[in-house]
Amino acid sequence: MARQLIDVILAGLLPLTILVHLYLAPYTKVEESFNIQAIHDTLIHGIPTRNATAFFNSHYDHFTFPGPVPRTFVGAVVMSGLTRPLQIILNLLSPGGVDKFTFQLAVRGVLGLLNAAALVHFKRAIDTAYGKVAGRWYIILQASQFHVMFYASRTLPNMFAFSITTLALSNLISAQAVAIRSQKSIKRRRLALYLLTASGIIFRSEIAILLAMQTLYLLVQGKTSLLNEVIPAGIFGLIIGLGVTVSVDSFFWQRFPLWPEFIGFVYNTIQGKSSDWGVSPWHYYFINAIPRLLLNPISWSLCVPLALVNRATLKTSLDIMIPLFAFVAIYSVLPHKEWRFIIYIIPGLTGVAAGGASWIWTRRSKSILYRLLSLGLIASTIASFVGSFSLLYISSLNYPGGEAFTRLHELVPSGQQTPIRVYMDNLSCQTGVTRFLEKDAGSRFVYDKTEDEKTLLDPAFWQQFDYVLAESPERIIGSWEVADVVHGYSGVGLGNLAGKQDSAPALSTRGFIARPLNKILGVYNEVARVASQKVTGGRWPVVKMAPKIHILKRQDVTNMAKPPTDPRLQRCLTRLEHLFASWEECNGKPDNHRKDDTEALFEDAYILPTKIFSLERKEQDIKNKLAKLDEVLESITARMNEVDLDEPQYNDLHQSREIKLEDKSGKSEEVVESIQARMDRFLLDDPYPLYQERNAGFEEHERLSEEHSSVLAEMAKSKETSDKAMETNMEILEERHELEWFGRILDHIEPS
Repeated sequence: MARQLIDVILAGLLPLTILVHLYLAPYTKVEESFNIQAIHDTLIHGIPTRNATAFFNSHYDHFTFPGPVPRTFVGAVVMSGLTRPLQIILNLLSPGGVDKFTFQLAVRGVLGLLNAAALVHFKRAIDTAYGKVAGRWYIILQASQFHVMFYASRTLPNMFAFSITTLALSNLISAQAVAIRSQKSIKRRRLALYLLTASGIIFRSEIAILLAMQTLYLLVQGKTSLLNEVIPAGIFGLIIGLGVTVSVDSFFWQRFPLWPEFIGFVYNTIQGKSSDWGVSPWHYYFINAIPRLLLNPISWSLCVPLALVNRATLKTSLDIMIPLFAFVAIYSVLPHKEWRFIIYIIPGLTGVAAGGASWIWTRRSKSILYRLLSLGLIASTIASFVGSFSLLYISSLNYPGGEAFTRLHELVPSGQQTPIRVYMDNLSCQTGVTRFLEKDAGSRFVYDKTEDEKTLLDPAFWQQFDYVLAESPERIIGSWEVADVVHGYSGVGLGNLAGKQDSAPALSTRGFIARPLNKILGVYNEVARVASQKVTGGRWPVVKMAPKIHILKRQDVTNMAKPPTDPRLQRCLTRLEHLFASWEECNGKPDNHRKDDTEALFEDAYILPTKIFSLERKEQDIKNKLAKLDEVLESITARMNEVDLDEPQYNDLHQSREIKLEDKSGKSEEVVESIQARMDRFLLDDPYPLYQERNAGFEEHERLSEEHSSVLAEMAKSKETSDKAMETNMEILEERHELEWFGRILDHIEPS
């Protein structure tokens, strides 16, 4: 009975942990943007049955902001459908209406619970493969990992695919743990191949590599039939996957036929566009990503190796790990790497670690060594939970856009009836602003997130807004006052707690969970303040916060009876408003205007030209080498053209070579020297060494040409960066000159 109760509690641990992560970090980041906006549009506006193009243009975000490549709507449609019953219930329970942000939490909660259900199902496979104790340790180890728990409710394509790949791996493990030729095993393997094929086609193309490695391993082990299992499963999964994605996405994008994941694969992998987001060394996944994802150091340094050396768990562990590590090894060839691309392997590796943990735990009473290892396992797991929730706390501070958007709606007077126009800048949209946070279309709020640089430089554009969410208020044209400032995470370091600074800032999340947590943080801050003063002289580790988003409110202009009608005067006044705002921002010191920008651009503007000069010298040196090499190749070609292989002299010289080789072993030095001299003269015109020399020259010419092209490309890119930095610096200098002029005018103005 006690064990059954433990199993029930552990089964609830995964969904509970995921929901706590969701509750404390309810906002989203830019990588989740497409799917969360698509879910909003399908859930709130519905799916049109006629005039689809016009409906999408009017109501759907992806027609206004399509992105570089189309992405699939399948996940969004499924999540919208699963959340719809909950939406209906919430609306019935709240006659006054439900805030749309509640639906965002509901959507993410449904996704998180789906992934939790897949992980609980995976636990059953671990029960079958390693035993019940291993299954319990699997739940504990999995729940203590930060990344899987934090991202399980986030609307990334990887997390849509995660539940499917986890179910597939669960079926493969269960199939391998029983008789391989039983009907149940065959069905499980087929289902696994269906799921991997369909998820790779619809959501993430890298799953195709995982599918290939699992299939190849099964074939090599003789555990499956190519004709009876693999090919039928692949064809069925292909038909289902393509049928779903092409039909759904062709409709939502109004382009037929459309396979978004294939277009994304071509764009990111074939064309190499993913490298624009950064590249990592080949060993990144093995050295960096996998240990971070597993988190618990004992799980990957002790439990996994123990499962691999123990005869009782060796075969099962190899069956799980070989295909997973083969997938990671092959995928490491791509230069752009992110941990979320390999998150599908984490349940499997955690399951193997659980097998090792079970071996230690069940033998804790047999020897002092196992007892110590068990204590170490408990301690490291507790430390992992502490570390995981510490990362959750820090991550919750990293969504200033969502927090600023929520505060904005609280700042606006409730009695105001006129339309309120709000602009959100790029950082706001990347760190939490979604359409779920917007008020309903019938409200007085009107939102804008224009990105066009030319439009943003037009003073008339800013005159339409009442409020602005801005990372850099000095870039906002017009007369504005700062209504509020939202701070965000800015690193961890040592700080002085002697003043008002806290070691751990309070959570901004509202609700019944955050309030007691903030009280705990308050107690910790007081303890840290006292301890730092008595032990370290005020110095203590602190979570640093910095201003991220400024909530700007338009200032009322009351010194004018009516707005100017002359557009030139209007532009002049707008420019003066901008200068005055910049003057206040730099505290009347023009040299401080955009100082952070000039410091950031210093290297590009003044150091990079030195690199460009070095590249120019290198480019000229390569050109000189190519010119000399061209002369040598021309000379060789001319010499080769002079050689006539049909002349008798050539045959005589060739025979001389043979004589030389035969007589070299003789004792007559005179004969050897004579033949050597004749051969030296012969080799001057021997075509074979000339052929070799010319081919080597061609190879060197090709290498130098490629190097020359590479240097030219790097030089062009560096020049473009440097020119842009210099242009921006000149722009800042001009603005500073304007501010100096503006300051002199202010000095001559008498107070009224």
